[in-house]
Amino acid sequence: MLRGKDVHVLGQMKQMGLSVSAISELTGYDRKTVRKYLLEPEGVPSYVARAPAPSRLDRHKPYLQDRLADGVRNAQVLLREIRALGYDGSYTILKDWLHPQRSAANAAAVRRFQTPPGKQAQVNCEISTRDNLESPVMERGFSDEEYEAQRRADDRCGQAA
Repeated sequence: MLRGKDVHVLGQMKQMGLSVSAISELTGYDRKTVRKYLLEPEGVPSYVARAPAPSRLDRHKPYLQDRLADGVRNAQVLLREIRALGYDGSYTILKDWLHPQRSAANAAAVRRFQTPPGKQAQVNCEISTRDNLESPVMERGFSDEEYEAQRRADDRCGQAA
């Protein structure tokens, strides 16, 4: 059975003046097949995407989403819980559904850490205006509170001048 694109190519070859036998030799299709699709190009099957088949997990997804919101992401624990609720599917179905759910949950979280003042430093590259040379400059790290206090002090100094 030919697809729509192939039937279109057969029609173009026929419009170029090729015979059915010549088209058959060039394409590798039997001459009867070529003739069939040249006479009735509307007979080409049209394919439509199928709706996804229902999953055994569908009935338990609201429960699983609630458990994910509670912070439970372990597939073995969730499998044990939904099996008690009547789930008869496999571990793989659950694991495959959980994978993108976990990724979405991890993307939302931002991990920050604080260090005490003077315990961490950052190295920046500074260009000297006098010599036009690059040199590394080590700057002390601040906790948020100390940084805010320093910024307010700098603002007051800038306003006084």
